[in-house]
Amino acid sequence: MKVLKSYGTKGDVIINISPASPKDINLKEPVFITIDGLSVPFFIENFQEKGGTKVQIKFEDIDSSKAAEEIVGQNIILNGGKQQDNEFEEGDMLSINQIIGFTIYDQNKIEIGIVVDFYDIKNNPCLSVMHESKEVMIPFHEDLIINIKSKKKILVLNIPEGLI
Repeated sequence: MKVLKSYGTKGDVIINISPASPKDINLKEPVFITIDGLSVPFFIENFQEKGGTKVQIKFEDIDSSKAAEEIVGQNIILNGGKQQDNEFEEGDMLSINQIIGFTIYDQNKIEIGIVVDFYDIKNNPCLSVMHESKEVMIPFHEDLIINIKSKKKILVLNIPEGLI
């Protein structure tokens, strides 16, 4: 999903929702827009279908055409900020051992390193990743997963600033 243009003077935007559909939009849950490398949650105040692949959306806290213009061109992520990946088949389960060897990228699409081990620390599972010739620990929780490309062995994580 992508913000195509602003619409009107009250902060509405036109969004291309393909490949999603209007039924995928849950007004009770936020959608996420990446701004300055961070996934920012936005709640939908109102939306109206505009043909098969477009909707007009009014987000809470975006109340002017100027504010709407600031998000034009940005991707919108549904499902709690987790992007869907066509290569990861629904129902395809990965075990922790299968993640060893995956390449880790951060939310800015910067390669961090290769997963070399997994530590099941109570209440804080971590991935051990080789980064610039040293081993670093990265928290591993489903809320931090942005994308999994199982066939390409790529894992994109929202890595807290200052961790690496």
